[in-house]
Amino acid sequence: MEALNRPVHDLADLAAVWEAIAHPIGFSEPSLFVVMIDAEGVLLPSVLDITENPPRPDPEHLGNLTWSIERVLEHVAPGGSAASMWGRPGRPPSRADDDAWCRNVHEAFSAASFVAWPMFFATDETVGVVPADVLVG
Repeated sequence: MEALNRPVHDLADLAAVWEAIAHPIGFSEPSLFVVMIDAEGVLLPSVLDITENPPRPDPEHLGNLTWSIERVLEHVAPGGSAASMWGRPGRPPSRADDDAWCRNVHEAFSAASFVAWPMFFATDETVGVVPADVLVG
């Protein structure tokens, strides 16, 4: 968990954060994880672990989440950013539902007022950046 105490300045730093969150425990159910990062690269102390998700994302739910992140960053970490990871139990590769979640989160965060890091996807075995062709559908 040392990665959670180091600044995030690039994708390698962020990948280490997601690896620390995802492994070695893995996932008991599909989850959307969000971390917020201040302008200096310091992680805010909360990791959002959103569980009990439907098979396909709800645009209203993602809009509300995005709005909430905007408010937190505006008041707590102006100039900050947010990063997200969709994780689920099992093995790669991604499935249609995984791709839908990644695409919809990416779209919601890309339209937000904060800087959004590239979307990550994880299983019990892997963690990585979601390929661009998945995000554009």
